[in-house]
Amino acid sequence: MIIGGLGKIDLADWKSNTRLKHCAVDSNVVCWFWEAVESFTEERRGRLLQFVTGSTRVPLQGFKALQGGSHAHPTSLLTKNSYN
Repeated sequence: MIIGGLGKIDLADWKSNTRLKHCAVDSNVVCWFWEAVESFTEERRGRLLQFVTGSTRVPLQGFKALQGGSHAHPTSLLTKNSYN
């Protein structure tokens, strides 16, 4: 996969516009997820973004402008386990 012209992905924007379900922002699993994403290269972050949203690019308006099918929030973290 070639990600040409991909700008730096704003992780703070991504985090603040991620909807959490069945977990808290300070739960271990959420912290581990963001630690992993922070360690990724920009290309790997782009691949993760493509997996989650279907696109390697963030809209000009940022992550808040992303919409999934049926108006679902495309950047959601789901967990049913408790790792606190």
